[in-house]
Amino acid sequence: MIYAYTPHNINRNFKAFIDALNSTITAIIDTIKTINACYLLDKTGDALDFYAAGVYGIYRPTIALGAIGEHGGGFGQRSFLTRFLSYDSGSGLAPTKTLNDDEFKRLIVWYLYSDDTKQFSIAWLKSRIARFLGVERKEININLLNSTIRIVLKKDNPYSLIFKWLLISDYLNLPYSYKYIVILK
Repeated sequence: MIYAYTPHNINRNFKAFIDALNSTITAIIDTIKTINACYLLDKTGDALDFYAAGVYGIYRPTIALGAIGEHGGGFGQRSFLTRFLSYDSGSGLAPTKTLNDDEFKRLIVWYLYSDDTKQFSIAWLKSRIARFLGVERKEININLLNSTIRIVLKKDNPYSLIFKWLLISDYLNLPYSYKYIVILK
């Protein structure tokens, strides 16, 4: 609500303007409440893209398919100007896939879920991956050796391959000081 200073209350035109402005603001806020724009998990298609991009700045990615078996790691761990993804030698382009609504919602939850904090640990990583895949934490095997994190996932989970592609394509925010290897068994 907007309130006018006491000296301006004398002018009845100004008071009418403030009242009209307040009623307009109230109508806009009520409309936003009914749309429930901040809750993305019930949106689909273009509405999901619109609210994810407009409210949170998250765009639906197109990921490259056919990647080798491991993530290239952080800055300086990959040779400059080398092809990391396998590609079709005829066209020179890797095949791509745009995430469907369910996969995109899992990516949004990866970015926005904050109950397990932002402090990195193996337990934190297991929780994040389990939430993305929709499985129990005990189904995920993670090993840390030096600065390499080896993640073993079950091949029969339909989201395991999507997780691997998102990790290889650098769409998952993870510490760049580690090298990530995803193995599907």
